Amino acid sequence: MGKLDSALMYSQRSYEICLKIKDKEFSSSVLKFLGAIQGKMGNKALAIGYFDMSIKQAYEDHSIRWINEAYTALSRYYYEAGQIDSAILYAKKALAIVKNTSFSNKSIHPAKLLLDIYENTNSDSAIKYFKIYRAANDSMFSAKTIQQTQALTFENELRQQEVAAEKIKAEEQRKQNIQFVLIALGIITLISLYLLLSRSFITNTKFIEFFGVVALLIVFEFFNLLLHPFLERVTHHSPILMLLALVCIAALLVPLHHRVEKWATAKLVEKNKQIRLAAAKKTIEQLERNEA
Repeated sequence: MGKLDSALMYSQRSYEICLKIKDKEFSSSVLKFLGAIQGKMGNKALAIGYFDMSIKQAYEDHSIRWINEAYTALSRYYYEAGQIDSAILYAKKALAIVKNTSFSNKSIHPAKLLLDIYENTNSDSAIKYFKIYRAANDSMFSAKTIQQTQALTFENELRQQEVAAEKIKAEEQRKQNIQFVLIALGIITLISLYLLLSRSFITNTKFIEFFGVVALLIVFEFFNLLLHPFLERVTHHSPILMLLALVCIAALLVPLHHRVEKWATAKLVEKNKQIRLAAAKKTIEQLERNEA
């Protein structure tokens, strides 16, 4: 953006961080930026100094990539300063360092610089560096295509992992819900049996009817949770077919519920009669003792 003061400040901060965390490899890149900024600001001595430090650091780290970028940056600085011989020298060094390496696509920038230099002065050299530029450009395009493909593959794998994790989470939640339903059904069943079998007090039939309805709903929910994955596979997630399947389940449960409720009500009435009869006998015996 041409805001050199800000660029200088952030580059200096970056270099300080590199020194602090002892990241010597990346410091070569930061030094290259500092050289370019000082060059833009007209500080030739500082610019050359930073470029030299960048190249030296890159060689110490045996980093072909950073050596190439440092030479390229220095070549561009000399080109913009009008020192064409120096620009050609360092551009050729940038090309040589990545030739026949895995970083050959990094030759695109120095080749383009040499192409611009020789375009109007030496057609043979211009053609030579154009070929290098085109090959590097094709290589970079291919590398970007591979990276994009890898990124898409990674995203797809990540999405599949997320889907699998969601399925596992849903399955665990379903199992937990089934356990809760069974616990609730067990509690309702125990209460109902206690009311039916208890011989200590008379129970209203409406309690049995209420608990019977609650039990019916819980049993229906239990079958819904238990059969839901199977129904999804069979119906292929069709809402209409899922609804029909649930209606069929309800059609089987409701008659069964009526029969159980009828039996429980009859059992409760019989139990209440026995309790009343026992209470009446006890009262009569007590009266007879009092009269005697």
